Amino acid sequence: MTSHGETIEALAVAALAVLVIGHVGCQRPDGDEPPRHTVVLGNSSRPASAPEHDYSKGPLVLEGRTGSPAVIEGRPRVVDGDSLVVSGVSVRLFGVDAFELAQRCHDRSGASYACGARARDALVRTIGSLSVRCTRQDTDHYGRMVAVCTSAATDLAAAQARAGWATAYRYFSKRYVDDENAARDAEAGAWSGRFENPRDWRRANPRR
Repeated sequence: MTSHGETIEALAVAALAVLVIGHVGCQRPDGDEPPRHTVVLGNSSRPASAPEHDYSKGPLVLEGRTGSPAVIEGRPRVVDGDSLVVSGVSVRLFGVDAFELAQRCHDRSGASYACGARARDALVRTIGSLSVRCTRQDTDHYGRMVAVCTSAATDLAAAQARAGWATAYRYFSKRYVDDENAARDAEAGAWSGRFENPRDWRRANPRR
């Protein structure tokens, strides 16, 4: 017959096993803890779906994997069509996906051209010599601050989408869908010809 002390010891071991299994199930394969706004499915994770934020009530600030500042301002260095460095902080524009710097598209005649470089140049022209103000929305898996950035009251992501050098990043937000549709209707930028969606292009051309 099992003694009272043995029963308590067995229950304690079982409880500890449950805690260990639960902790392992919440870790990524690489051992990193997922961000708190992530839904964990087994050993994989995906961004949690959430209703579109009402930006008229103020910026949405989520807790990401690293502690980037809530707001930064300064003269930026443009990296590509949706990335810049502001006050030493790497920033990715929220809600849009611009053509990658090495990406090429085709104009209406079928000729290939460097649409990634044009996307970067368009962002440079929009900003000019002005400063930008970026409000953090999240932090991506590269550690970059994902932000809504403005320059002289111009939303940079909206400007890129409306000029036809970025698509609305629907996987994360539908905020700039109307800007993309306007560019498509006007055949602005890359919409005057043919192009591969930047996300699909990255999958076919992974970083080495």
